[in-house]
Amino acid sequence: MAKALIGHLPASDPHQAQELRRLRRRVGDLEAMVGRLSAENDALVAAYLALRPAEDAAPPMLPDPVRVSSHAETLRRSEEPAGV
Repeated sequence: MAKALIGHLPASDPHQAQELRRLRRRVGDLEAMVGRLSAENDALVAAYLALRPAEDAAPPMLPDPVRVSSHAETLRRSEEPAGV
């Protein structure tokens, strides 16, 4: 927690203050990029849905990681020799 608070304290070292400004600017740039990519993704999903037939309009979804991991666990158990 103390390390997280360092960014909120005034920097006494000019080099540290400069680095802090650079990192804050970088965080802002990355947050803006996430916003742009999210908007672009939303536009691509909308275009995808507009081109698909209505009966097949659901966007492709990745498998649920919980189901995949539990399925993998089930397969692993079924491959174990009996009595282990």
